[in-house]
Amino acid sequence: MLWVLYGVLFLNIAEATVKDLVTENYFNFIAGCVLLATMPFPKYKNGKRQYWLIGKDAPNDLLFYSTAAWNFLYTTWNMAFVYGENPGYFASSFCILMAAELYPVFKKRPELYIIARVYTLAFHILVRAMGDPFAEVMDSTHWANDQVLLFWGVANAVLHIAYLFWYFKKFRQPNAEGGYEPPYGNRQPPLVVDARTEESSPLLPGQKPVTA
Repeated sequence: MLWVLYGVLFLNIAEATVKDLVTENYFNFIAGCVLLATMPFPKYKNGKRQYWLIGKDAPNDLLFYSTAAWNFLYTTWNMAFVYGENPGYFASSFCILMAAELYPVFKKRPELYIIARVYTLAFHILVRAMGDPFAEVMDSTHWANDQVLLFWGVANAVLHIAYLFWYFKKFRQPNAEGGYEPPYGNRQPPLVVDARTEESSPLLPGQKPVTA
C-alpha cells in the first residue's frame, strides 16, 4: 500500500512536470525533475528506517518523512506550475497550497505535509465539482505575466538544484549497515525493525501500540 501511495505522488508530480515541458516552462520543469529524484522511497535496501508510514494513533495519518525544505520546494514548484498552466485558478490554488505548507510548520512535524496536501487537494476538487465558485470569486486571470513566470521558474530551478546537491551529499553517507538513506527532519523516521516487530506481535489487553 505504501508503494502504491508513493507511485500516486510520483505520477502526480511527473504529470505536471511533463506539462511544464510541453508549455515551455523549462526552468520549472527542471525543478519538477529534482522533486522526483529526491522524493524518499518507503524503504531502502539495507536501510534502517521507514520513510512512509500509516500512523497507528487516530486519525491514522499518512506520515511522509522528508524534510521541511522538500515540502517548501514542492509548494513553490506547484504554485509556479499552476501560475503557468492556468493563472485563473492561481489565487485559489495558492490558498490551498499554503494551507498544506503551513499546517506541518505550525505542528512542527514536516512528515504531516503529504496528508495535509491530500486533504486540501480533495477539498479543492470537491468545491470545484460543486459549482466552481473559485472561477467567479477568486479569478486571477489578470495576474498572468510571462516575465514573472520566467523569473519564478529560474528561482525554483536554482533552489531545487542546490537542494539536489545537498540531498545526495547527505545520501552518500552510509549508515552502520553500509546502506544509504536520504536526509530527514528533526523527527527520525521509525526503524524498520520496530515496525516489523509491532506487526508480528499482537497487543496484550490494555497495551497501546508504539507510534511514530
